[in-house]
Amino acid sequence: MVVFVHSLGSWWSRRDSGEGGCSIWNSTGIDDGARVRPRFSVAGQVSFGRRARIELAKRGRLRPGAWIASDLSEQNGLRQLQLIARASAGAAVDWHLVTITESLIGRIDAQEMRKADILVIAQSDHKARQETMLMLRPCASVFGDLGIATFIVSGKSSHWDVTRWSSAA
Repeated sequence: MVVFVHSLGSWWSRRDSGEGGCSIWNSTGIDDGARVRPRFSVAGQVSFGRRARIELAKRGRLRPGAWIASDLSEQNGLRQLQLIARASAGAAVDWHLVTITESLIGRIDAQEMRKADILVIAQSDHKARQETMLMLRPCASVFGDLGIATFIVSGKSSHWDVTRWSSAA
């Protein structure tokens, strides 16, 4: 499967192994004033294969682009996706990985997004704050309590077409 990574979550985790290697994960998190921590309403994570860890070490981040990835799986209530290696430049993208906050269209209900064109990887909630990591197909629409956002892909760029609900006065 080929996934185009546009944005990742705000929470990072790392575990060093005894042989000098490490495992790195990314997921959703909320800054509670002391630090960013996961506050899962949907538990999930993206793990980084060897090539992704090398890019993280060199650049300190992943630049947007297409990755060969595992299928999204679930074990013991934890959704998991692994980024294995960069995909070739002409690879057909199956999914787009994005992370959104409540600032886009308000709070969204991950349990309501059982659509063929949206897969929820993780969601963290705390008080009025929310961060959701999704895999989407182009033109997928996400509904929030303040509006609707449609994910538009044009070549290697993307944007959200947002319509906010008008308030009843």
